[in-house]
Amino acid sequence: MQIQITGQGVEITPALKELTHDKLSKLKRHNMSIMRIHIVFSVEKLIHHATAELHLPGHFLHGKSHSENMYKTVDLLVEKLDRQVRESKKSTS
Repeated sequence: MQIQITGQGVEITPALKELTHDKLSKLKRHNMSIMRIHIVFSVEKLIHHATAELHLPGHFLHGKSHSENMYKTVDLLVEKLDRQVRESKKSTS
């Protein structure tokens, strides 16, 4: 699984990068065929945003989250992606 992280007006710290990789690696327990994930972090008026595109064979999933803290935003985003990955696995079974 390839993970690409981009910051728009946000510095991607090693701690944020490590947290993001750790959280996203847990998605593999539901679907081992995740090919690529691209996440874009941004901040607008003190609100932290994260947008993700997740590529599966034959599927393309998209998630967005925002909160007052970037770490909480990552948690919310991973929850949404996790739910979508589980649902996509059910629909293909």
